[in-house]
Amino acid sequence: MRDTQPADSASAVRESGRTAAPEANPQSDGETSSADAFLTHDFCPWANRWFYWMKQPFAALSLAAAMAACCGFFVGPFALVPLAGLLLVLFLGYAWPTIAVRGLSCSLSFDRSRATEGRSVTVRLRIENRLPFPVWGLSLERGFGAADEAAVLALAQVPGRATTEFEWEFEPPMRGVYPEQESQLVTGFPFGLRKASRVVEFDGTLLVRPRLFKLDTLLDSADVRPSEDILSEERIGDAGDMMGTRPFRDGDSLRRVHWGQTARHGKLVVCERQAPALSAVRVLLDVESSRHVGSGPGSTLEWSIRLAASLCAVYHGQHAHVDCRIGNELVSIGGRPDGMERFLDRLARIPREGTNGGAWSARGSRGQGLTIFVGSDLVVHPHVRDRSRGGDLRTVVLRAAAFDRRSPPVEGGDCGCRPTIALDEPGAVETQFRKRWERLCRVG
Repeated sequence: MRDTQPADSASAVRESGRTAAPEANPQSDGETSSADAFLTHDFCPWANRWFYWMKQPFAALSLAAAMAACCGFFVGPFALVPLAGLLLVLFLGYAWPTIAVRGLSCSLSFDRSRATEGRSVTVRLRIENRLPFPVWGLSLERGFGAADEAAVLALAQVPGRATTEFEWEFEPPMRGVYPEQESQLVTGFPFGLRKASRVVEFDGTLLVRPRLFKLDTLLDSADVRPSEDILSEERIGDAGDMMGTRPFRDGDSLRRVHWGQTARHGKLVVCERQAPALSAVRVLLDVESSRHVGSGPGSTLEWSIRLAASLCAVYHGQHAHVDCRIGNELVSIGGRPDGMERFLDRLARIPREGTNGGAWSARGSRGQGLTIFVGSDLVVHPHVRDRSRGGDLRTVVLRAAAFDRRSPPVEGGDCGCRPTIALDEPGAVETQFRKRWERLCRVG
């Protein structure tokens, strides 16, 4: 642990001096800033291409080697010793990385083809070294959501004339298709003067689906109206003909009590009726890039996708007919498990930056039981403004101004409509959504 007491004391003295006499030398501060601006100003930008090469280590080492050569020929032969050392450094620093990667071939594979963001995936890297000597200082870069030139994996050594496999656990930071771009095996050994790379071949890709929230409550069944007047004789519900009777359970409505049977048996007996064979839920997901703010896993686009996927999953688990409209594309999930799998794969393939120029379509929207819109409050959508299309409309919006301070606040929520659920806590979107969704389900 470093001792920072002297530095803190010195900074406190300097701060106290400036606070005690803030107007002692205002002119000196202006003169200092003017001098800094003068000394750092680029007076000849057109000449930068002729002199910027001098910032490279190669220029300094070459200049030192030239001076050592002059001293060796004109002053004394002992100056040729540092010349040989500098030439060796130049050779090893610039030629050795290229020589080392030429004998390498590498491939990478995942232990599965699909995963969920935040869940660990085992990655295997196989490197074959055909050279008779080992290669040091290797690193795997790009393709895994890391920043440019940031190493994903660092390898100390790869033995000569051998095939080595490395494994590590990778947690995808967000949904998408991995690798995002071409990965490279890079080395700058021994001095880091120059980096040489080798392209990594991938044995398949990894499709990362959005993370789903677990919702314990749903909107009341009256809000999920059947799309067709079809009743099932195999499912028990609150509609259709009476299927039979059973003893009263906690939570049953008193309106379902069969008073005749109750009087006969001396205890509460309720009626069981048919349930709708199919209930319809439609989710409208906005993925237009111009109507979202932020970047990475915390952007409004990524949260909108997670929210829409979670809502579709919870209603799909209740055997409802669910579909999701993404721009002009209508993804029908249906009631089968493979429909949900295809839907999650479709969400995983949405571009990270969103779509461009995708106009909303109102076709096929009338007569839906429950419609849930998910997006930011920068959206312009006919369903959000016009509630006369039939069915019930709920809106879940993320406040763009809360996720990006540069975004202007939108008056009245999403295009003048008061949102059903408004989310304005970027660091606790899931918690905030759970609480407000449960409150909405209790109120109806």
